[in-house]
Amino acid sequence: MSDPAAEPLAARVRWAQVPGARNSRSWAWPWVAWLVAAASLTAGLEAIDYPARHVRPAVLLMLPVLLVAERFRLAWMPIGVAVVVAVRIISPSLPPVAIALLVALMLACFAVTGRWPRDRTRVSPVARVLAIVLVVAATAVLVARGGLRLPAVLALASLAVSVAAAMAATRRTTSAGPSVVALRPSWATRLFRSNQRFLLRVGRPLGTAVGALVMLPGAVLAVVGWSGQSLARFDPLAPPTAPWTRWVTRAGEDATASRSFSTSQARDPRGAARTARAIVAGMPTLAVIAAVIVLLSTLSGTHVLRGAKRLVVPDDTPPVTPQANGAGVDKLVCPKAQDGPNSAQPGWQDLSCEQARFVHRLRFDPLTTYSFADASGRYVNVEHSIRRTWHPPACTTSCRRLKVWWFGASSAWGWNQRDEYTLPSQLAKVASDHGLTLDITNYATPAWVLDQEVRKFEELTLTSPERPDMVIFYDGGNELNRQKERNGRGRAGDESATSSYEAEIDDFLWNGPNLPDAKIWNRGSGWPIGPHLEPAEIATHAMNRYRRDIVLGQRAAQFIGIEPVFVWQPLAASSPPAASTADVLPPIDVPIWKAMIPQALRELPAGVIDLSHSLDSVTTPVFDDVFHTNEAAADLVAKALFDRVQPRLAAAARAH
Repeated sequence: MSDPAAEPLAARVRWAQVPGARNSRSWAWPWVAWLVAAASLTAGLEAIDYPARHVRPAVLLMLPVLLVAERFRLAWMPIGVAVVVAVRIISPSLPPVAIALLVALMLACFAVTGRWPRDRTRVSPVARVLAIVLVVAATAVLVARGGLRLPAVLALASLAVSVAAAMAATRRTTSAGPSVVALRPSWATRLFRSNQRFLLRVGRPLGTAVGALVMLPGAVLAVVGWSGQSLARFDPLAPPTAPWTRWVTRAGEDATASRSFSTSQARDPRGAARTARAIVAGMPTLAVIAAVIVLLSTLSGTHVLRGAKRLVVPDDTPPVTPQANGAGVDKLVCPKAQDGPNSAQPGWQDLSCEQARFVHRLRFDPLTTYSFADASGRYVNVEHSIRRTWHPPACTTSCRRLKVWWFGASSAWGWNQRDEYTLPSQLAKVASDHGLTLDITNYATPAWVLDQEVRKFEELTLTSPERPDMVIFYDGGNELNRQKERNGRGRAGDESATSSYEAEIDDFLWNGPNLPDAKIWNRGSGWPIGPHLEPAEIATHAMNRYRRDIVLGQRAAQFIGIEPVFVWQPLAASSPPAASTADVLPPIDVPIWKAMIPQALRELPAGVIDLSHSLDSVTTPVFDDVFHTNEAAADLVAKALFDRVQPRLAAAARAH
């Protein structure tokens, strides 16, 4: 019996050739992983209005990190850590879920294509198909709809499937068959060969492209020169006495030969001028100049087109000035998931993104100072300045459908509330439960005051073919807040018409256009600066304007034969502390609102429906700022409002 130790090594060990870089790796896979992760993530973030200028550096930086990790065959952990650190440094404002999604998509793409940094084990076809399906689903969801959580879960699930299948395959490989001894080249050789292949694959197409670009002027030169010489029937390489040309020799005028085959110049018997001959001779030079002009025009045209695109959809458009009523946004960044009055609502993050996008598209309106462009989304839909509202189903012939025009600011519009759950939608639902059918048209617009609403109402009385059965104006918070803002500018005693963009418009009319990053309060104004008043005095001036606007609204309503309804809204400062979060108001504003609201309620005109205490029964926070509530609170306010207007609605239904 032979000694196993004496047997040759080849008899005891099964040798295997280590797959070369060409077989185990392809230079295209890092690009594929980068394109899938970067393109889909960028599309998803831009879909929720995250500024693209913060996204692009992150996804661009990911590519060299990925290539370095692939070339040096690093493990999964260094790749992920390098990407996270690099992205976090260059884009610190990028949401953590976006960074996790970026890494998960990148590693999942490597997994499903079988490009493992160290382990050469093949993932089973079933696991790979499942992982590919999850990656495709993640990218599809990311591009098709807002939000990052679901794509992140799908991408991580794909990665988990691939890793689990690879670990299982690795265990099966190591537990079966003889050992494998691999012949591996040194790290220096691998590095040289990897770089050499990389340079060849990158350098050859680049060299071809550069060669084609360099040859383009030469081709244009040859074509234009040949065309010009053909039209002139002139062949510079032929002798001047060639039978196919009309050029003839005029001897004795060329003392020094300009051609090796002739000592005389050619003359055109038709009497061609020296200028014409110069043009023909200079056609090659003109061709080169023309080629350069075409190239520069193409490059500049591309720049102009890109500039035009930025003008249409600018990445760096100065954002909407933040409004104290919460309708404005200083950055189009969707809020992160957080605990608060709205976090329990379905689709809360998508709703926040859509309403932030809506108020970003501001436009001038000569009647109301400003309005917003139409919007179409999952939860926010506005057409012709009318927000979609819940309507009751069709009823019998005995049913009387009452038409209601609804006006107000952001609280009446439905800030933090989906279309079907805004205050007017909730009012229509409550009325339907009591046998009344209301078709409410929501004309409310974020940040408006009663003066703007009355002007819109006046226009509708003259232009609308229909007449409403009831008109409701829902206000209060902006009336006080606009006057409070005037007090900060030394104009608290000014009771003239106002709007949320008063300071910007005044500054433009007085000083002209402003620089994008300049602050309007750093420039002078034509208004005389007055003393700052106490909160109670601020409320008095605000209520003086509010009363005058009520009179104007009543006069406009008399024109169509109805009596309008004016409602004073509940505010966080007039509700119990349990109805608000702890940081609903800055500490400096708490005593101001606590003093303004009681004074405003004391001066509330007769006939105004006061709902300031309609939320006194709540025991959990419903306000996320001083003005806006969640959908649950809107339901309570709608019920309180219906109790006050039910007699008038019932009388209107009986009148027809």
